[in-house]
Amino acid sequence: MATGFGFMWAMRWTRNPMLDAIFVRAAAFSFAGAGVVGANGWLGNSLKWAVAQVNAISGAAGTAGLGTAAVWIAWAALSIMWVLTLVPERWFGKSIPDWLSVGGIVLPGLAASIPGPLGAALNQAMHVAGGLMIAFVKYLVGAR
Repeated sequence: MATGFGFMWAMRWTRNPMLDAIFVRAAAFSFAGAGVVGANGWLGNSLKWAVAQVNAISGAAGTAGLGTAAVWIAWAALSIMWVLTLVPERWFGKSIPDWLSVGGIVLPGLAASIPGPLGAALNQAMHVAGGLMIAFVKYLVGAR
């Protein structure tokens, strides 16, 4: 997670759009890696508690308002948006919002609740992205 915030901080000092594009995607991969690992300690426990509360409240609100607790639809939309942060920004004409990149911390856990092939594909994409960054950071620090 620190690597992701480091990449986002470093973007302030770069003047090259290509380097910015690399940094924002590396940050997204880093946050997904943190989500895949499940940040340890008080931060990880806080994130798990927040995700559980959001799932419970959203499920209750969905049941009351729509008759179904299909909160996974929101997680699918957010997960698709996160995956789209990996494609070139010129496709959309806008820059990738930071909050969406940081969302990779909780989205791997939420994507697991998306049913069917879409859920499997989104879950796989996030775990591959996170796994790549985990392997890269392990390589950098000499861990095996």
